[in-house]
Amino acid sequence: MTKAAPTMLDMFSQFQPDAMKESFQKAQAFWTDMGQLNKEGLAAMSESAKLTTKGFESLSERTAAFFKDNMAAGLEVTRDMSGVKTVQDAFELQSSFAKANLEKYVTEAGEVTALMADTARAAGEPISAHIEIVVDKFQTMA
Repeated sequence: MTKAAPTMLDMFSQFQPDAMKESFQKAQAFWTDMGQLNKEGLAAMSESAKLTTKGFESLSERTAAFFKDNMAAGLEVTRDMSGVKTVQDAFELQSSFAKANLEKYVTEAGEVTALMADTARAAGEPISAHIEIVVDKFQTMA
């Protein structure tokens, strides 16, 4: 024999208001938490963007100063070049200038690399911290 479809009376008799209320409260708490996590995530992204901007400002200032110094050194060697008496003196002056410039460039490249690594590390910290909070939150909910 086939089982009869439940009647409205059967469905309402199984209605449990306390369970429904508890489920609603859990859902409400979940969405409140998600809203707060979203707000905190946006704050972390904003902080990360500020730190990235600050790092690129430092890089820009460093690069401008480096090129300014490089141009000044180039003008100085050009001025010195006008006073040389022999081709050998010109060659030595140019060689010492090139060697000094290469050393400055290598040093600057190392310092810029360190600056960018520090910027990336600092900019990543707020996001990493927020991700840890989100992961912890989901693990406690599971």
